[in-house]
Amino acid sequence: MDDAHRKTDGLRHTVDDMRRETDTGRDDAQRQTDELREKVRRLEEGLRQIGVQQTALSQRSSADLARGDHARVRQDARIAALASNVDLVERIMLRNPNEAIPAAPAMTPASIAPRVKSLLDDFYVAFENRYRGTTEDIASRQAIYLSELDALNADSLTSGPVLDLGCGRGEWLKLLRDREIDGLGLDTNAGQLAEARDHGLAVREGDALAFMRGEPEARYMAVTAFHIVEHLPFETLAEWMLEIRRILKPGGKLIVETPNPETLTVGASTFHMDPTHQKPVPSGLLDVLAETVGFDQRIVRPLHPHPRLKEAMETMPGDFAYLLFGYQDYGFFARRPLERFEADGQGAV
Repeated sequence: MDDAHRKTDGLRHTVDDMRRETDTGRDDAQRQTDELREKVRRLEEGLRQIGVQQTALSQRSSADLARGDHARVRQDARIAALASNVDLVERIMLRNPNEAIPAAPAMTPASIAPRVKSLLDDFYVAFENRYRGTTEDIASRQAIYLSELDALNADSLTSGPVLDLGCGRGEWLKLLRDREIDGLGLDTNAGQLAEARDHGLAVREGDALAFMRGEPEARYMAVTAFHIVEHLPFETLAEWMLEIRRILKPGGKLIVETPNPETLTVGASTFHMDPTHQKPVPSGLLDVLAETVGFDQRIVRPLHPHPRLKEAMETMPGDFAYLLFGYQDYGFFARRPLERFEADGQGAV
């Protein structure tokens, strides 16, 4: 730190000398003067940033050191970064005027991703706990889907495990276990998966599409995706649908639940509370996509009316009441046809 301060003070004196030289530049060297002014401007900006870093380091130093070895490692990294910036400015001052100014070292995705992912995992756990509901709330809502699996599970041709995409804390997997149905959950949120593992549930961390690509055809009785398709770009969703149809047994079911954008309070407000949402998925869009991929027996079921719907029905026309305070979610059900499809999705055989 002291060395960085000394270098900085020396650089400031040099900048002052350069500014004076610039201000008294000769008329026959206007071009060189303009270049020098630009050089001074860049140096002043570099020094300003270094000053900000030095101030921040001074303010954090005592608190960081009090937090132990881990904090000291982080502070050493900050000091190294500061020294690097000081050296960069020094190199700029000593460089040939015709030499390009070196770029500041950029943070690579590898250096950012673990820190950001950990933050977002923690954020999303807190977000769901506050706005989506407790595990008991979610389980009570998802229990309505169990009847969809009873007939499949009773038939030897369709019975088998269930793959739950975006399993989160594992509410649905617990319901399946209570029903003596094998379930496997996939998610990318380490915090939520840890909670699911605490309950002894079978879950994996990783990309769902990559996992499905590695699965054999016709393995699963059902694939479920509760509040996950709205997180996907459309091209990714299309790939999901192709892979889901492939890994389902003939006669197996796809079950999706997603926010209902036809209710304005959802489409214009609550949907956008979740920063990981891509865009709403209207039921008509999902139906056409499923039809194109090759699903049949496609059904849309409105779910979870807004708490204010009953009150709204008493004070405004029914159409307006449903438009503003209608069903907040919908369930989408589709079946892989009983005839066998080729794995590449080109048609029936």
